[in-house]
Amino acid sequence: MTAPPRSRLGQSGSGAVRTGVVAGVALLACMVLAALVPAQVAAPLILLIALATVFRHRISSPSGLLAILVLTVMWVPAGRYSLIGVAPALPWRLVTVVLLLMVFLALALDRRVSWQRSPFLLLVLGLPAVGLISSVANLHALAVLGRVEAAILANTQMFLLAGIFVIARQLLTSSWRADWLCRLLVLTGGAVGVAACWERVSGFNVFLNLQRFLPLQLLSEAPQVARFGVARALGSANHPIALSVALIMLVPVAVFLARHSPWPRRPGVRQGLYYVAAVAMVLGSFVTGSRTFVVMLAVMAVFLLVNHWTAFVRVLLVAVPLVLVGALALPGSVGSLLMNFLQPDELIASQYASPGSRGSGRLADLGPSLAAAQAHLPFGTGVGSRVVSGEGVNAPILDDQYLSTLLESGLLGLIAMVALLLTPVVVLLKRTRDPYLHGPERDLALALSCAFAGYAVAEHGAPAPERELTGAR
Repeated sequence: MTAPPRSRLGQSGSGAVRTGVVAGVALLACMVLAALVPAQVAAPLILLIALATVFRHRISSPSGLLAILVLTVMWVPAGRYSLIGVAPALPWRLVTVVLLLMVFLALALDRRVSWQRSPFLLLVLGLPAVGLISSVANLHALAVLGRVEAAILANTQMFLLAGIFVIARQLLTSSWRADWLCRLLVLTGGAVGVAACWERVSGFNVFLNLQRFLPLQLLSEAPQVARFGVARALGSANHPIALSVALIMLVPVAVFLARHSPWPRRPGVRQGLYYVAAVAMVLGSFVTGSRTFVVMLAVMAVFLLVNHWTAFVRVLLVAVPLVLVGALALPGSVGSLLMNFLQPDELIASQYASPGSRGSGRLADLGPSLAAAQAHLPFGTGVGSRVVSGEGVNAPILDDQYLSTLLESGLLGLIAMVALLLTPVVVLLKRTRDPYLHGPERDLALALSCAFAGYAVAEHGAPAPERELTGAR
C-alpha cells in the first residue's frame, strides 16, 4: 500500500489529537458533575455534554449556532427560567453573550471571516443608544427612585436584543442559509402554535415544564390571563398578545416558503408542510384571545392588496378554507374573538374604560400619557423608571409600546423606534420592484415587508414589557 502524503498524515494526526482532547475534557466534565452535583441536576448536564461532543461539528457551524439562537428565543420563555443555581443567567441572555463572543473572536482570529454589512445596523443600535442617553440624562431622578440598577439592566438588555440582530446578520452569509433560517423559524413557530392549542384544550403549557429535562430553574409561574372568563394561552411568551404577534409575523414567511423553498423538493409535500405550519400559527393566535393580531392580519391584508393584488388573491384563496378549518377545530375561541369585532360600540367603549386604573383601555390612557410626556419631552423619565408590576409600582400598565417608549425615552426614543419599525418596510417594499432581483427574492421582500408592517401596527396594541427579575425586561 502507498503511504498517504505527509501533509495528510499531519492533518489526520492533528485531528485525532483534537478529538482525543475534546473527548477527554468532556469525560472529565461528566465525572466532576457526577461527583459534585446532585443527580437530578447532573443527569441533564451530562446528556447535553455528550450530545454536544458527538455533534460538535454541526453545533459549531453557522447553521448550528443559528438553530441554538432560534430555539432559545422561540421555545424558552424569556424571564421564566435561569440556569440552575444562577438566577441572573437567563438562557436567552447567556446564549446571546456567548454567540456574540464567538462571532467577534472569529472576526478577530480567522482571516476567512469578514464583517457582513447591513443597512439596518445603525437603526437597530439607535433605539438602545437613545435609551442609554435617556437614562444618563435622568440619572439623578433614577437614583432618587432607587431605579439605577433597574436602568442598567434594562439598557443592557436592549443592547443584547440588538446583539441578536448582529449575530444573525454575521451568520447569514448565503441565500441558502437565509432560506434555512426562514424554514427553522416557521417550523418552530408552527410547533409553538400547536402547543398553544394544546394548552388551551388541556391547560398544560409544555414550555413551562422544560426544567423536567433541561438544566433550568423556573423563576416564576405563568400569570393566569383570562378574557370573559376564558383562559388565554401563553405558549412560550410572557403575554398572550406577544405570542399572537410573533406567530402572525411568521405567516407571510410560511406562505413564501410554500411557493419557493427548495425543501422539501416535492411541491405537494412542501406546500402541505408550510401551510399546515401557517394554520397552526393562526390557530395558536386565536387561542390567545388577542384582538391585536386580528387588526394586524387586516393591516397585512390591506398592505398586500395595495402593493401586490395578485398575491392577495392567491393568499385569499388559500386562507378562506383554512379559516373555516380553524373555526371547526376551535369554534369557541374563533367565534368569541370574531364576535368582539361584530360589536363595534362595545369594542370602542372598552378602549375608554376605567380611566386612571390599572385595567384602563388604550384610548383612555392616551390623553394622560401625552400630558405626562410633555414634562420630560426630549429624553423621557429614563429607561427603567416606570414600574408597572410587582413591588414599587409607580405607573399604570400601557397597552401601547409607542406610549411607553415616549414616556421612558422621550421624543428621541419614539423617533428611533418609529424609524426602526418603518424603514425596513419602505426598503423591502422597494426591493419588490427591483428588476435585478429574481422572482423568489422579490416575493421574500414582499413577505417580510408585510410582516414588518403588521408588527409596526401591533406595537400600538402591545402590552408594556413585563420586567424580568429586578425590573428590566
